[in-house]
Amino acid sequence: MAHILPANNDVYPENVKCFGPGLEPLGCIVNKAADFTIDTNGVGRGELKLYAQDAEGLPIDIQITERGDSSFVCVYIPTKPIKHTIIITWGEVNVPSSPFRVLQDPIICTTRAN
Repeated sequence: MAHILPANNDVYPENVKCFGPGLEPLGCIVNKAADFTIDTNGVGRGELKLYAQDAEGLPIDIQITERGDSSFVCVYIPTKPIKHTIIITWGEVNVPSSPFRVLQDPIICTTRAN
């Protein structure tokens, strides 16, 4: 007889909060820093991973700074006025609204409230 244990449910990627102009659909100005915050407070044990690329398939470098309060500040600089895709996972599972698709505007930076 097999002994089956229940799944370890101490990872809650659905509770991760991601916000900021760097994730908004209308994006930010090309060649200017775009930032966003990831809040992992109360989401259990897991690993934060980010994957980002532009519409041409080229990787985007995102600088991640841990703030020490279960949150992270992320900054990238879009270099082309094309769509960028940012995937954020916690414990190997996409967080809400991921992947984020951001269109970079060469002239203006437009944000909208969530």
